[in-house]
Amino acid sequence: MHLKAINIALFAGFLISGTAQASWDLTATATSDYLFNGVTQTDGDPALQFIANKNFDSGWYAGGFASNVDFGDDTWLELDAFGGRYWQINDEIGVELGALYYSYYGDGSDINYGETTAAVDISDFRFQLWYAWDYAGSDAKHLVAAVSYQVYSDGKNGVNVGFNQSRSLDSEDFQWDTRDHYNHAWIAYDRNWQQWNFMVSYNHTTLSSDWGGGNTLAANVTYTF
Repeated sequence: MHLKAINIALFAGFLISGTAQASWDLTATATSDYLFNGVTQTDGDPALQFIANKNFDSGWYAGGFASNVDFGDDTWLELDAFGGRYWQINDEIGVELGALYYSYYGDGSDINYGETTAAVDISDFRFQLWYAWDYAGSDAKHLVAAVSYQVYSDGKNGVNVGFNQSRSLDSEDFQWDTRDHYNHAWIAYDRNWQQWNFMVSYNHTTLSSDWGGGNTLAANVTYTF
């Protein structure tokens, strides 16, 4: 079975905005390929995705995510819930703790799982970990470690780079391809225009093509309501 790889989409933490405003954020995204830690979740096909999240003045946030998926079986829908808290320590440093739950509909209910996350923002860097105690229903403990860097931003244009590693902590229960881990590196350019965001990313993973790895160029457009 073609299994999932990190925390929703290209930037493993883009759901967790770290803002401190009491507001609802509603977005719709059309993407050429739903990538999760560089691994396609739609067999290389497009996806339509929706996010609704609430940010509170205290730093707490909560919300949900929906997307079509294609794992080569009858699983067709992913619905996720997430929540947590963000602390802005000073102008340069922020800290975040959160939790997520991934659920699938069709043949995929046996791969539903929960995950916790912790992140530190230091200037233009973000360091983040995700830990699952029953990864994709495999009984394996699983860890993802990531670092990303905002190379450039002028408020309208942005360039970001990142690296993450997905690692099974119980390789007898779950392996990536024939190993206990794989690596994913990416670079992305995005452009904001009014309520629209346009993004192009280049992704490379060390997985074989049988696991949806290799090199992938993806594009998406997001509208914020």
